[in-house]
Amino acid sequence: MSELDATGSPSARGAKSVRLAIGVVALTTVALGLGVRWFGDGAWTGPVGDALYAVLIYLLVSLAIPRRSPMLVAGIAVVICALVELFQLSGLPLQWAETWPPIRLVLGTTFGWSDLLAYVLGCVVAGVVAGVVSSVAVGAARRATVGVAVGSARRTTDRRVDAGLKRTADSG
Repeated sequence: MSELDATGSPSARGAKSVRLAIGVVALTTVALGLGVRWFGDGAWTGPVGDALYAVLIYLLVSLAIPRRSPMLVAGIAVVICALVELFQLSGLPLQWAETWPPIRLVLGTTFGWSDLLAYVLGCVVAGVVAGVVSSVAVGAARRATVGVAVGSARRTTDRRVDAGLKRTADSG
C-alpha cells in the first residue's frame, strides 16, 4: 500500500497515497453517518452515528498530524469529541442550530453521557483498524524490500558458487 524510505517511514509518494486513502475513508464515513441519521430507524442509530462521528474526527486528526501512533491519534480524537460534547452544555450549539440547522450535524445540540462512550468506542475501533492496516502495509513493504535484497544477494551468491565450481572443475 505505501512505500517506505530508508527510515521505514512512508515515502513522499506513499504518504500522498495514505492521505488520499484517509480522505476517501473520511468521505465514506460521512456518507455512512448521514445514511444512518436519515435512513436508519431504531435506538441503534444514535450510538452508531456518534461512533461514526468519532471515526471521522479520528481520520481528520490523522490527516492533521500524520505518522503518529494510532492510539495517540485515538486519544486526541476522544478529547476533541469530549470537548465538543461538553460544549453542548453551554447551549450555544442549540442556539446556532436554530439559526442554521446543519450545525447540529457538526456540534450536536444536547449533552449525553452515552455519547461519550460511543465516541471512545468509535475512536478505539478506528485506532485498532488503523494500527492493523499500518502493520500489514509496513510488513508488506518491508517484505518486498527484503525480497528484492535477498533475490539480489542470492543471485550474487549463485554466481560466486558457480565461479568457484568452475575453478574447481578446471583445476581438477
